[in-house]
Amino acid sequence: MSSGGEGKDYVVSQAALEKIVRTAASGTTGVAPDKKVRLTVKQKDGAVTVQIQIAALYGSRLRELALAVQHHTAQAVRDMIGPDALTVDVTIDDIVMPREA
Repeated sequence: MSSGGEGKDYVVSQAALEKIVRTAASGTTGVAPDKKVRLTVKQKDGAVTVQIQIAALYGSRLRELALAVQHHTAQAVRDMIGPDALTVDVTIDDIVMPREA
């Protein structure tokens, strides 16, 4: 991601953008902490497209969880990078059961 404004250019690397997305998504309450968040991040002409796959903790309200991950991720990307356009899609691809005592 790169941008220019007031004569200043900057570039945000793919690795940095992925870290922002992964941190925001995995920090959302209800996302299983022991499972890796899988993601695809694409940047083109000032626009960012994010696809996130998460595992939810059993008992989570899945619709609300997906919306929360979407919101937290979008907010983090907007706050830190400020893309011209942003799309965040979330897929819950697993449910993690609580550990038995």
